[in-house]
Amino acid sequence: STRVAFMAQLSSDTTVEADMPVNLDEILLNIGGAYDNGYFTCQDDAVYVLSTSVHLTQEATSLALYKNGEPNRNIISARNTGDTSNDSGTSSTIRVIQCQVGDVYNLQQPTTRSFMAVNTAWSGFRLFSPLEEDPVAFHAYMFTSQTYTDGSTVIFESTSLNLGGYYLNGTGFFVCPDSLYYMFAWSVRAMNEEWA
Repeated sequence: STRVAFMAQLSSDTTVEADMPVNLDEILLNIGGAYDNGYFTCQDDAVYVLSTSVHLTQEATSLALYKNGEPNRNIISARNTGDTSNDSGTSSTIRVIQCQVGDVYNLQQPTTRSFMAVNTAWSGFRLFSPLEEDPVAFHAYMFTSQTYTDGSTVIFESTSLNLGGYYLNGTGFFVCPDSLYYMFAWSVRAMNEEWA
């Protein structure tokens, strides 16, 4: 099967102009050669995992994942804590995507922003082909802000990917179809000053 994995980071603090791709220029890993100058190209019809982390020197930004030149979805909304002694903020996220051979992804933001080299990175790897027997993968997200009490289940009400249908929309539950190892990753943003 096709083997694809990449990881890139900024080599130095960088200011990126509005509506321009974020080019993480220091390539640490590029198996399969799918990453080039800020762009990731899907090598086959498969499910991929993309992970992003940014460290900003300004107050806020919304970083979007672009697919074939069009915004696919805002994947990061980062802001500092309001601490004037540390005017920066870090945010990260992970996405599971199903793409077709030749699809091109990149990161972009709508306003001019300065990114710090430390903690600013983009990585991804091929998970499997959906043509394989009994594929299982999901990516769920929230459309709106939610308020939860202690001990309550966090519900990501919508899915952009749900191969096998084992994530139960509207419940927050994933049901394992068999006795195997699974990887789970999530990201949340707290809207008040308390930890989440």
